[in-house]
Parts: sequence; structure tokens; C-alpha cells
Amino acid sequence: MTYKTFMDYVGEHGNEITKEVFIFDKPAIEVTAKIVDDELQVFVEGNRIEYEDEYDLQNYLEDNYGAEIRFCTYCGGIMQSGMTDDDGDFYNHEECFPLVMNDSYGEGNWRASVDEDGESVENRMGGYYEYRDKNGEWKPEPSYYTEWY
Repeated sequence: MTYKTFMDYVGEHGNEITKEVFIFDKPAIEVTAKIVDDELQVFVEGNRIEYEDEYDLQNYLEDNYGAEIRFCTYCGGIMQSGMTDDDGDFYNHEECFPLVMNDSYGEGNWRASVDEDGESVENRMGGYYEYRDKNGEWKPEPSYYTEWY
């Protein structure tokens, strides 16, 4: 599976995106990203900022605005809620998550962990999903939904 960067995301959305980033108990801030001459430029509240990489951008927003974001490893877009695991090995928008699971395990070889009443349950790995291994047995998968603000 090939993961995409924020620059990939911006390029696939017309070379410019604007996203409201929400902050707990504060007004949202506006983040705009543009590709200009093959360079990704990021503006926060209209001011261009300097950063080295996506992690540096995450830290900038948290340190200066108290805004927590992640980047979807599947599409590259900014996210404040979605899927991850306890190790933070990946972050996915909810709409990207089924695509990742299909890529990882094959369509029909993963499912939500549910009890006998069909209610969603946490599995022994801390996630809410299972995958079918090469022997056809269902194994716990560590993915779960979370939010950052």
C-alpha cells in the first residue's frame, strides 16, 4: 500500500485546499495549502508559515493555536477524527478506512468485532475490528475511532 502525503492531497484537490481546524472551546482556525511552483505553501489565518514536514506542521498548529491534527496516511488530508491504533502506526479518515482494510486484508476478510447481540465490542487488542488470517480464522485487529481537537 502506498501512503500519500499532504502535498499529494493538495495536488489531487486542484493544488489548493482550505480547511477549518477546530480547537476545543475556541473558534476554528483556517488552514490553506497551495502548491506554487512545485512547493507546498501553508497559510494559517492568512499568514504563511514555515515548517519542515507534516510533523512540524502538526507541532506548529498545536504549539501556536492549541489545535491537534493528524494526516490521513491513505489520502494525505488533514484530519481531526478518524481511525488509528494504540501505536499511532496509521491515521485514516473514516471514509478511507474501509479502503485501507480492503488493501490490507482483502474485501470480505475484515469485519467489526461484535458480541452475540450484534453490539460493537472492544477486542483483546484494544480495537473494534477483526481480520481473517490465511487459515480462515478471525483474529483481533487493533483499529479504533478517535478524535483530536
